[in-house]
Formats: sequence, C-alpha cells, structure tokens
Amino acid sequence: MSKDHIILTGFMGSGKTSVGQLLAHKLNLPFVDLDHLIEQDEGRSIREIFQTQGEETFRKLESKAIHKALAEPRSVIATGGGALMIEENTRLLKQRGQMVYLQAEPETLWERVQWNDDRPLLEKHSTLEAFSSLLQSRIPNYKQSHFIIDVDHLTLEEVALCIMELVAE
Repeated sequence: MSKDHIILTGFMGSGKTSVGQLLAHKLNLPFVDLDHLIEQDEGRSIREIFQTQGEETFRKLESKAIHKALAEPRSVIATGGGALMIEENTRLLKQRGQMVYLQAEPETLWERVQWNDDRPLLEKHSTLEAFSSLLQSRIPNYKQSHFIIDVDHLTLEEVALCIMELVAE
C-alpha cells in the first residue's frame, strides 16, 4: 500500500466527504475534510467566511489548509469543490497523493445539493443551468486527477471499494 495521501476531488455533491469517511475507516487512516479544517482553524463557517471576506480569502485559507493536511501522515483528504482552481494546489496535491475525481452528471449533483443552505456558491448558481456552467468550468481541473470514478450509479460502499482497488495498484 502506498504511503501517499488519498485525495478525493470533485464538484459539490459528488460524495467526497461521505466516501472519504468510509474509505478512511476501511483503511484505518485519518480523514481530513478541508472545509471542516478551515472552519476549525478559523472558528467560523465557510458561509461566514464567504459572506464577510469573499471567495478569494476563502481560497487562500483553502490553500493553507491543503499545506497543513499534506504535512500530516498519510490520510484520506476530501478537498473542497473549488480547491483545484488554484494551479499550485493541484500541483501540490498531485505530487503528495493519489487524486481521485468523483465524477457525476450535473443533474445528479444538483439533486443532491440544491436544498443545502451550507453551500455559499449555490447562492450565485441557484439554477441547474448556472450550477452546470460552474461544474463545466471546473471539469478540466478535476480531470487532472490520477483516477476518475463515475459515481452516478454507485453506492458509497462501491465507490470506496473501487478507490481501494485503484490506490492499491
């Protein structure tokens, strides 16, 4: 088994946190959700950071959290949906871990998140069309991952097992 971190990427609603928790449990590894790490370090919610300081400040905090998570021993890391929009983040994550893109159709993702109040970007992207457009703009970054798993019709368990097979090779 590799000593690299296992890094889950993908758009909001792709299951990064849920799959990450299950995968970490199965592999007996720590689980790090970058959004939760930021909230812990900043003492406030992602929504509050977006509202008071904007997305640019949040992205800087996200980069800082990536460095912090990667400095720890091997773990399963769930990135935020926009973490790979910063080239340096992508480079660092690829270098220090095995990145797995949890890919899903826009309609699947929208169905999972459209009523969630904890996602600040849903305010700006409050229709399926706007949501899909944001997703499309990020796909080239997600596709830089080492592995891609289409999660549309898989259970959390199936996704976790698939990742275990991929990273064991």
